[in-house]
Amino acid sequence: MKNGTHEPEWKMPRVELGMTVLWNWNRAGPMASTGVVIAVGEKTISLALHTTNTKDHTFRLGAHHKDDPWLKQNPNHEGGVWELTPRDVAINEVLAAFEAKKAAVRVAPSLAGTSPL
Repeated sequence: MKNGTHEPEWKMPRVELGMTVLWNWNRAGPMASTGVVIAVGEKTISLALHTTNTKDHTFRLGAHHKDDPWLKQNPNHEGGVWELTPRDVAINEVLAAFEAKKAAVRVAPSLAGTSPL
């Protein structure tokens, strides 16, 4: 519950250290860069961005996911926005389907207390 309402609290997509994500300054345009996740917080991540035409990285601290409702009040904060790569979106969909099937098998009442032997 959020602020005494029945609206669920927004939760950032699962992201881990070392993952590659897409990044941009704001939600208006396409994702401009790729970056490696170097820190994960509850609502934000920090990135080492791959910089075009140079060997260096640019660091962005406090990047919010592009769907974070907080961005409606703060559309141009310094951390920019990020999103998962299409590959990671597809992997998350497969994992969610697997977890749903696993949960359904685990709670099947007709199989409770039975043994295949």
